[in-house]
Amino acid sequence: MGATGVLPVSQGSLISDGKDYPTVVSVKVLPSLESTRMKAMKTRRCSGGPTVRVHVLACLVLLVLFGTRGRAQVGSGDPASEAFPIVISLDPHRSIDTGADLTFAVVTAWGTVEHRALAHLKGSRRLGVPVRIAWTLLLDHPVAMLLVVMQHEAYGHGGRAREFGSGAGYRVGFPWTIETLFKGSTRFGGGATFDSTGFSIEDQLRVYVGGVEANARSATLIERELVAGRTAQPLQLLYFIRSRLYASQYVLGHTPDPVGRPARFHAEWSGGGDAANYLGYLNTKYSGETGITPEASSETVRAAYHRLRWQAWLNVVDPGTWLAMWGVAREVAIGDDPVSLPVPEIGGRRVLPILTADWMPDGGVISVETVFGRKRGQPSGPRWFSLVAREGNGPGGHLWSAGAASEMFATWPYIMMGGEGEVWNQPSYGAGAGATLRFVVTQGRLRGVLFDVGLKSAGHWLGRPAEPGAFFRIGYRSSPVR
Repeated sequence: MGATGVLPVSQGSLISDGKDYPTVVSVKVLPSLESTRMKAMKTRRCSGGPTVRVHVLACLVLLVLFGTRGRAQVGSGDPASEAFPIVISLDPHRSIDTGADLTFAVVTAWGTVEHRALAHLKGSRRLGVPVRIAWTLLLDHPVAMLLVVMQHEAYGHGGRAREFGSGAGYRVGFPWTIETLFKGSTRFGGGATFDSTGFSIEDQLRVYVGGVEANARSATLIERELVAGRTAQPLQLLYFIRSRLYASQYVLGHTPDPVGRPARFHAEWSGGGDAANYLGYLNTKYSGETGITPEASSETVRAAYHRLRWQAWLNVVDPGTWLAMWGVAREVAIGDDPVSLPVPEIGGRRVLPILTADWMPDGGVISVETVFGRKRGQPSGPRWFSLVAREGNGPGGHLWSAGAASEMFATWPYIMMGGEGEVWNQPSYGAGAGATLRFVVTQGRLRGVLFDVGLKSAGHWLGRPAEPGAFFRIGYRSSPVR
């Protein structure tokens, strides 16, 4: 097997933000990796405490905000009349879905309090527009970025590392920098730290894809609700936009082309950049070496990079992202209360495809999920349901998956049940499937309590546990916040 060595890290264990920090972790590397990357430095084993404290602190903040938001009511008519609820959940590894719930709950609570506190100032005829522009650029956008990167690092990379037995921590960055405020940079010092000793190449792959995977999962959960007619504050839309575009920004903005700039691509790889290391581990999985040197990269690495780049451009044209940008511009320019996004209708239903570039342990894929809202005038039934198909290629061959999801499959006097299911065929695992059900208490003293239970076979199901078997999550869902 490989030898135990140490690597300098920035923005986390093997997770880089392009800057050098003294934190280092012990890692298990193959001999081919060891010869080019190992440096004799002091190792640090993370206990996971910082991430636990961040999670607990965020939940306490939300409890305080719950007390200030007043009595919220669920809209009973047009689904467009309903704002987003606050959802808090927890699973044993504090994984991707838990992070998606927590970070967006903070965004929702903060945006609601902000809207109430500054409604008079933002609504001023004379000062309204400049105040809204300044507030969006100098507060809403960096706050959104802080939580997008937290989801990426603490619950994406960190969540996957915890699944494989590592104690992962999280370092909070400072997004009020020129690069972040005016250029949209995600590299402002926030990062995950974890000990990857004993990780297999497959484990390393899943940790590296975990960051972008977490952002894409967050964006999809939000976009389903936007298609259903939820209204959103600018802060919520900014969080969604930056989450959806994270994969595109990483490939198109941070990762040099290994054909034209092999030395810079090698530097990005050796510095811990997600995309470059993903391609290196993907190549190692199938050929036994990274295929990345300062002089040139292997043909398989170059081919995989150009597939990621093509998929990143498709990710940019996701229609929901552009509608959300219109929503932000409208609310900043006009200052009216939030309204539902202008999603096209087919047969009285709001319908929108979601385009996502997803990184998988066998190669990149394009996912197309078509979301259908509740039929106009229909008083009951699921707010949304969707059909998804994923397709891609990698060094091991073709991979695909297909599935469906719905906010609600069935209801009983006190319980609502929804869920998701997916089937797949992946070179590393063959055919497989997974399903998860969500039960939400709808009446009584326990109203809002939720419980997720799922089961999956071997294979990579985006946002779900890596290992086959049963999994669960518990949480609470508030009424929509107004």
